[in-house]
Amino acid sequence: MSSSSVQVRVRFVTDYEQFRIVDSPFAVPNKLGRHGLSEVINHLLELKESQPFDFLIQGKLVRVPLHKFILNNRMSTEDIITIEYFPAASLSDESENIEAPSWVGSIDNSATVVASGCYNGQVKFFDTENLNEIGNIQAHEDPIRAVLAWSRASGNTSVQTIATASKDQTVKVWGATGDAANYTLQATLPGHMTSVESLALWEAEQNTLLSGDWAGNVFAWDLSVLDANNTSSAANGGAKKKRKNSEGDAMVSSATELKPKFTIKAHGQSISGISGASRNGTVVTCSWDHSMKAWDLSRQDCVATVVCSKVFTSLDVNNSNNAQADPTTSAVLTSHPDGKVRLWDLRVGQEASGARATFGKSAQWISQVRWMPESAHMFAATDYSGSMVLWDTRSPAVPLGRTEAHQGKALCLHWLPSTDQSYRLLTGGSDCSIKATSVDSAEK
Repeated sequence: MSSSSVQVRVRFVTDYEQFRIVDSPFAVPNKLGRHGLSEVINHLLELKESQPFDFLIQGKLVRVPLHKFILNNRMSTEDIITIEYFPAASLSDESENIEAPSWVGSIDNSATVVASGCYNGQVKFFDTENLNEIGNIQAHEDPIRAVLAWSRASGNTSVQTIATASKDQTVKVWGATGDAANYTLQATLPGHMTSVESLALWEAEQNTLLSGDWAGNVFAWDLSVLDANNTSSAANGGAKKKRKNSEGDAMVSSATELKPKFTIKAHGQSISGISGASRNGTVVTCSWDHSMKAWDLSRQDCVATVVCSKVFTSLDVNNSNNAQADPTTSAVLTSHPDGKVRLWDLRVGQEASGARATFGKSAQWISQVRWMPESAHMFAATDYSGSMVLWDTRSPAVPLGRTEAHQGKALCLHWLPSTDQSYRLLTGGSDCSIKATSVDSAEK
């Protein structure tokens, strides 16, 4: 008997009340794959508009016909197979294009502002709702390698704060009150002797900024002194000096210069990624020296190390409440020049023996990877072919979607909340543009 005429007994379950069907076994052809199963659910629900679904069996997304899935996973057809279903994530076919003055190498957002760092040293600001441009600053003379946006409490006032890192070997901190993107320079953070490549907030230490440079050094900066310094400067009638860049535009130079709390030699080569918000309280760094490390920065001590055969180009730590409950672990995604994203279980006090999973088969350099906020499974990555790819960790072989975001290299990406059930993926590229692509997902 051919496999196409064989039926298997299944039970469909879901956490989505509006899509729930009767909880009883069905006999379905084992030739059905994801799309065929989706048609079955749509028929049983009698939906007027077709709703695509994804399906999980034993924690794995179904991406092949049922008979192949059963064979590959050595399952018995004598038992009733429980299939979990939920609305499928999807990328919009259309994207919004926003012009930029130069290559866009970094994007971040606070509650009210999206900030993009460009290779001409400029930061452009957009509102978070409609992505309308609301301002810009000439932050550096050299390319901006990283930008970070957040809200900082200053007494009874919330200060919208931007940190920028540049090839000019400096980090600068900018502040604005209210919703307007009227940013002024609050402090310059000198000390790095090479290009500053990455930034992060150290969440275990309030108002502490971390910066990583090309030489492998990590600097920690205490920003809590900014308000006292700025108040003192204003009381003394201190004026901010101005100078001009190579194009003749005015640049503000603050008299405030901070000294680092401490520095550590974290890696032997460039620090390509840093996260100060891991669930177990550690700081995680990755580097071109083929290593990723977890740090207890309160003791300036390395507590875990991962070694890879390939260079690390970025990392992102999963901090969602849906991530594994063990507080001694962190699920970390890393990107690499061999066209792959790797998923690691970074355990404090242990060396990882290898990646838990790898994603991607292309030979293109992966420039950046980012978890979807509050998701334990979904993430996106950009590569030098200009593509942005949406993945689910439960389907390492087949991505959820792909879009050709840029004509040149796609250099960075950022998840921007849109509605309760969707996000916009912002990507920046060497074609001097930012693309905004909607992502509809059942996860948030």
